[in-house]
Amino acid sequence: MTVSAEYAYQTNADTIITPESADKKSIHASGGFGQIEYKRQDLFWQPTISYCYAIQDEGFDSMSPGFSTWGTWFQGEINGEFVLSNSNLMTHVGKLVLTPNESLALNLVYLNYTFVKPDALALTSADYGNEVNLLADWQVNDMLGLSAGIEAFVPDEAGKQYLGGNKMWLQGMASATLEF
Repeated sequence: MTVSAEYAYQTNADTIITPESADKKSIHASGGFGQIEYKRQDLFWQPTISYCYAIQDEGFDSMSPGFSTWGTWFQGEINGEFVLSNSNLMTHVGKLVLTPNESLALNLVYLNYTFVKPDALALTSADYGNEVNLLADWQVNDMLGLSAGIEAFVPDEAGKQYLGGNKMWLQGMASATLEF
């Protein structure tokens, strides 16, 4: 069993430009996550299950921390990378990872999103939505790694308000990593 946590406190400068002046304002924000993970190496495909709770204040810059695995700081493949800035967000993440061999990992990730301060976005609900990601990582050799995934997001009430509709989002992705 592994327990991990990370916390970041940030002070960022934001410039507010009006016709009369350009004022700098300091933004103080914090974010962090706590995760518990359990791996069974004695079972077929070495299943790993984990739960992660993450929270980022409004104005939090999620680009500062590192990336160690799917769903660490970037909360979701659809929302964390393309829709939300990972600020003003509380996320519950459940994950199952199957490792049939040393070079292949299959990830099933479930994310539940809630806005910390929905009123900051003029929303009447905090419940943003749910995302499911199916991801595969294959280390072909010492130099080449391939990743692919298919992801789906279903908005809740705040998601419908924020996104302007109730349609499910679907996305596919593929990437390659070269190390030399």
